[in-house]
Amino acid sequence: MPYVFSQFRGPNPSPANLPVDGCRCWHSALQDFGGTVRFALLSGRVGLTPSVSIGVPSHAYQFEGEAVAGYGLREVRVAVDGGLRLDAISTRLALQSRYQYAMVENVLDVPNNRSNSSATASYLVTSRLSLRGGAAWQRTHGGLRLGSLTGVPFSPPGEFATPELFRQHDRLLRNNYWHVGGGATYSLNRLDLFVSYLQFISGTDTHAGKALTVGASWPFQRTP
Repeated sequence: MPYVFSQFRGPNPSPANLPVDGCRCWHSALQDFGGTVRFALLSGRVGLTPSVSIGVPSHAYQFEGEAVAGYGLREVRVAVDGGLRLDAISTRLALQSRYQYAMVENVLDVPNNRSNSSATASYLVTSRLSLRGGAAWQRTHGGLRLGSLTGVPFSPPGEFATPELFRQHDRLLRNNYWHVGGGATYSLNRLDLFVSYLQFISGTDTHAGKALTVGASWPFQRTP
C-alpha cells in the first residue's frame, strides 16, 4: 500500500481549478491496497510468469484535481511476464517484456479498461548493481476524449460535456501514451535501493512530463 506525496505546479490554474491544486502545496495520503499472485510456468534461460493482481482504495481519498493520491477505483489486472537471458552476447545481459490487461471499475457507466505493455533490457554490472532501460506503452479501451479527436474542431472540455462528467475527467480520460526510461538497483544484504527516470514521448489525452523515483524495498520470507 503506497503512501503518495503530490503537488501541482505551473503558471496557470489546473484544469479543474480546485483548492487542492491552487495552493501549490504538497499533499499526502495512503493510496490503494494491492495484492498479486504469480505462477512461474518457465524458469531458467527463458522465463514465463502469468499473474493476477487487484487494487482496492484504502479509503475514500480525494480524486478530483492533480495533486491527489490516485483515482480511487477498484481494479483487477491479468498479466504475463517473459524474460530471456542473452548468454550468447553476455551472461550479464537479459531482456524482459510484460503485457497487462486491467479491468477497471466503471464510473458513470463509462468503460475504461486498459492495456499496458513494456520491454526492458537489464545489465548486471556487479553482483550487487544492475542497470536497466526500456519503453512502456498504454492503450485505453473506452474512456472519453478531452481534445484528441483528429480532423474535427474539438477543444476542451471535448466529450466531457456535462459538469458531472468533467468532475470525473481524471478517472475517465482515454489515456494513451509512450514512455521511455531507465534506472539502477543496488542490493545490500537485506535491502534493495533503486532509482528510476521516466520520460514522456508521445500520447493523447494524457499528462506530458517526466518522473524521478527513488526508493527502497525490504524482501522477506517466512521460514518453517
